Amino acid sequence: MAWMMDEFRRANPTDVVNARACVTGKPLSKSGIAGRTEATGRGVQFAIQSFLRDPRTVGLNGKRDLEGVPVIVQGFGNVGYHAAKFLSEEDGARVTVVAGRDGYIANPEGLAIEALK
Repeated sequence: MAWMMDEFRRANPTDVVNARACVTGKPLSKSGIAGRTEATGRGVQFAIQSFLRDPRTVGLNGKRDLEGVPVIVQGFGNVGYHAAKFLSEEDGARVTVVAGRDGYIANPEGLAIEALK
């Protein structure tokens, strides 16, 4: 990603601000940011929270938070793991299923995300 940023800078030598912001996933030494590993999973959490807060939506059957809500996560790589972690630990959601290309694991009471990792 640092190479992509350098190529943008080479093609646009006067655009210093956008050269740094044109791609994500750069190393810290090349204008990257700390927290990159969990950023997309955190984005999933923020998107769901925004949906629930939006008065134009019905929420989850009228519910505006995730406390006790069963959640299914598709994939358990970097994004799925962090989304499941944040939704369960910070929002009180109950992750009941994690599915992947090779199968799934389910527990109607909720899965222990750290143990599953």
